[in-house]
Amino acid sequence: MIPKTESEIGRCLEDKEWRMNNLYTIVDEGGIKKPYRRRWTQQDLANSRHGLDVVLKSRQHGISSESDIDMLDDCVFNDDLRCGIIAHTKLDAQEIFETKVKLPYFELPEFIRRLNPHTKCDSCTLTLTNGSSIRVAVSFRSATTHRLHVSELGKICAKYPKRATEIKTGTMPSVHPQLGGKAIIEGTAEGDAGYFHDLCIQAQAETAEAKKKGIPLNPKQFKFHFYSWFQDPKNVLDPAGVKISDELKRYFKGLYDEHAIELSPEQKAWYAQTKDGAGGLGRLMKREHPSTVQEAFESSVEGAVWGLEMEKCYSDGRVGFYPHLEQLPVYTFWDLGYHHATSVIFVQFAGEQIRVIDHHRERGRGAAYHAKVVKEKPYNYDKHYFPHDVMQHEKGSGIILGDVYA
Repeated sequence: MIPKTESEIGRCLEDKEWRMNNLYTIVDEGGIKKPYRRRWTQQDLANSRHGLDVVLKSRQHGISSESDIDMLDDCVFNDDLRCGIIAHTKLDAQEIFETKVKLPYFELPEFIRRLNPHTKCDSCTLTLTNGSSIRVAVSFRSATTHRLHVSELGKICAKYPKRATEIKTGTMPSVHPQLGGKAIIEGTAEGDAGYFHDLCIQAQAETAEAKKKGIPLNPKQFKFHFYSWFQDPKNVLDPAGVKISDELKRYFKGLYDEHAIELSPEQKAWYAQTKDGAGGLGRLMKREHPSTVQEAFESSVEGAVWGLEMEKCYSDGRVGFYPHLEQLPVYTFWDLGYHHATSVIFVQFAGEQIRVIDHHRERGRGAAYHAKVVKEKPYNYDKHYFPHDVMQHEKGSGIILGDVYA
């Protein structure tokens, strides 16, 4: 609706949905200034917000833009709100302030800015005459935060764990959802540990449980949201000339067989080019553009030991349940330790397959203990393979390790 009279303007300005889709300007992914219009994921998030919300997502859904424009709108049209945005880095904080707070405010119609002019707009802080304000920083503490947006918490947890702890113990307690406070935490996954991972897993379980029982979440519970790469209509490409590897063909088949995710040829082409094309993401693809929640947290972390190799094992379908075959012998392979763990893997050779069927790992125990654990396993052993230091004397007992394991 385009208001033409003063009364129509008044009715439109009372409608937050109208304001969000008609008043604001943003800078898009291509760096172009354009009117803000909610896309499907942004509208879905707006319609399904709870109060405390955690969003696991693939890249470029516009979740940050939605969160920050929503916060700015609340400040412009509500008095005395103290709002905060936590960014991944100081450079990101400056960028968010310039493009998602300052620019949208100064692009508002002049009569709206005259009704609520700013008293401060620098140092990543916007303060308005109605007493509302937005501050963008890498961390902060406050007695009360009425609106909070934490951007890329997964990356913060991975690179700045102390800052993540500060957010958990210092920032989050300042949001009081039972009094109307709201917080949205979003990001891509960065491994299967840390505050963001734990928050997503717990929120996912509690959200599913509440839905199953037909009851609402309580104000202090987080609602879980997930947006995958294929939910973004931009993620398509003409399949002509795009090579899809056998590995990806198996991957796409697995998405359909296991998750009922059916992709179009254009979506498959986009995924293949983004992952395997020149300058593609490679093994980081699942982290940046997950198809499922489980996949997001299974993906390898940059710098992880054997990360690339394990990613290929998952893609090839070589990670699964491989039970002990009683008709075949078992071989063990040892890495000896005391102050660090002694590790033993149990292997069977079935045709061309090398099947790892069991694993023992423990630290602070002597050779006799580990030998006993292995002997008590219900396996028919053929050979045990040890490193060269098996002929050294054990600390404490002085016995030769090889004699214990013989």
